[in-house]
Amino acid sequence: PPPPPPPTPPPPPPPQRNPHPLPRQKEAQVSMPRKSIQVCVRTRPTTNFAQNELFIDNSSNSIAVRPDKGEYLETMGPNNQQSNFSFQFHHVLHNASQETVYDSLARDVVQGVVDGVNGTIMSYGQTGSGK
Repeated sequence: PPPPPPPTPPPPPPPQRNPHPLPRQKEAQVSMPRKSIQVCVRTRPTTNFAQNELFIDNSSNSIAVRPDKGEYLETMGPNNQQSNFSFQFHHVLHNASQETVYDSLARDVVQGVVDGVNGTIMSYGQTGSGK
């Protein structure tokens, strides 16, 4: 008959904590304001701006979208699709200059980077749209 397998060794003992740990050096406490992510939108009117479908409310920082369906709804009968949408943002800048956009949104982030704090500004939009 084959020999029996060797017994499994006992588990290692848990690591011992030093009863007299060295005091940790205090890290420099830098007082930085906590900033959260902000979502902002910049709209720029064009010759084909949908002024009858997009309603921009600067006081509440919101944009409502109410597409004009025209005669389409009358010919198609009842429709349960949502057709009105409302979006709220931290900032809505309608027809704003580059300077206004920078002063409103980017200046604090850029100053933070100069002061040594990480910062990110992400822009999304069509080429040439004024990001």
